[in-house]
Amino acid sequence: MNQKTKVLSSEWKQNGAWLTLILLIYTVLYYSSLESIVAIWLRSDTYAHGFIILPISLWLIWRKRSELVSSVPTFNYLGIPILAGLGLLWLLASYIGVLVIEQLAVVMMIPVLTFSLLGWNTIKVIAFPLMFLLFAVPMGEELTPLLIDFTADFTVALIKLVGIPIYREGNFLELPTGNWSVVAACSGVRYLIASVTLGVLYAYLNYHSLLKRAIFIGLSFIVPIIANGLRAFMIVMIGHLSDMKLATGVDHLIYGWLFFGIVIGIMFYIGSFWADQDADDGHIAKYDVRERKAAGFSGHSIAVLTLLILAVWPVKLNLEGSDIDYSNVPNINAIKADGWESRPINAFDWKPAYQGLDQQYASAFINSAGEKVVLFIGYYAEQRQDAELGNFTNVLVSEKDNNWRVGSQQQKVSLFEDGMLSPLSELVSRNQRLVATHFFYADSQIITNKYQTKLVQAKARMLGGRNDGAVIAISTIQLDNREASVELLREFTIDALPTIKAAIDSLGNRP
Repeated sequence: MNQKTKVLSSEWKQNGAWLTLILLIYTVLYYSSLESIVAIWLRSDTYAHGFIILPISLWLIWRKRSELVSSVPTFNYLGIPILAGLGLLWLLASYIGVLVIEQLAVVMMIPVLTFSLLGWNTIKVIAFPLMFLLFAVPMGEELTPLLIDFTADFTVALIKLVGIPIYREGNFLELPTGNWSVVAACSGVRYLIASVTLGVLYAYLNYHSLLKRAIFIGLSFIVPIIANGLRAFMIVMIGHLSDMKLATGVDHLIYGWLFFGIVIGIMFYIGSFWADQDADDGHIAKYDVRERKAAGFSGHSIAVLTLLILAVWPVKLNLEGSDIDYSNVPNINAIKADGWESRPINAFDWKPAYQGLDQQYASAFINSAGEKVVLFIGYYAEQRQDAELGNFTNVLVSEKDNNWRVGSQQQKVSLFEDGMLSPLSELVSRNQRLVATHFFYADSQIITNKYQTKLVQAKARMLGGRNDGAVIAISTIQLDNREASVELLREFTIDALPTIKAAIDSLGNRP
């Protein structure tokens, strides 16, 4: 490296100063979103690796220092519309409380800001270190239900293969020696997140070929899923063969992480046989420093416009605020349905596990034939973090529930006059079996998909509509003829829905 590459050019001093200033302002403007990321690192072992992502990214950038200094940074206006799109996405996610999207948008702003203020020639040198920052975002737990189902399927298949009798109901497994339940901790989502993070970094450091990198990253995704299924099978077998004396306590977790470490170590060892020579061989690439600028835009005007676009979204959000007193939301009016008599529910009637509700209503209803259904309404006065319809932590049955568990897989049934399909689930307790349906009410619409509620509420918020919403759950005892139970749910839904909607609408009519 010659002497010239060791001295920062005037372009680096100017553009670097702008980048430093705007990143400091960015940290202040989006502090709440950045702080929410760190808060999750602190409270969740699944995402504790987030603390090392920024240091790794800075180290990767430091390795490229020779190439960076030899490049000529240039302001680039093309980053401004991308930054505007990310800001709008951040605002929408903040409106409806989708924290992971909010956090992704705010972290993605860092490479876009760098691109706007340093240009193509610089960004392509450090593109990977900047994009690696995305692994700091706590995401992936949304895959937990899918991974639970796969782990249960995989474990049951292997147990049957070795000839051990097993009975499965949902994710509850019963063997002659004892019972097992495949819960979130068994899903392997922690192994998957750790494996993909390490696999992406390993592929970048050890391979030049995009094909090699893609193959290794794909393996880092597939291998931990299969390995977790094997881990679950082996733990069940250890418990079964030891008459439930082993692998049923803390050793359960120890075996899991030990097995995962061995599998990932083997994967990296095998991958090392195809490693390429180190890319940092002192070679300094040549760059085309001629970058396009928008007509009439100077470098400083691009920087100022970037700063304005960055600031407009949090300023808008803070100016709007919220005047809703969540501690003083009115009670939900009593629900009436022709042909049905309302009764108090008992302590063992099922209710869905929804978090952060501002108001709720539960009642049993009996028809003239003595048939019973239970209605539950959970209401959110406004969608916000940890109080939202579409939060993936909102489930039919909590893992901590000692009375109920989910039985058969969901199916879709028609419960409404317009033929719209609603999910049907089987719920099992010690002494009874229920069929239940649940759906949502947002912006005066019945919605049967929680992700669709996010879109509806985002649209309503942007256009000045209502941002409240409710989950509605209806359950009844499963009869020998399951269709008779479904028909009972259908009759009650049609009879009660007008007053349910009116009761929810009245809650939202606040100044």
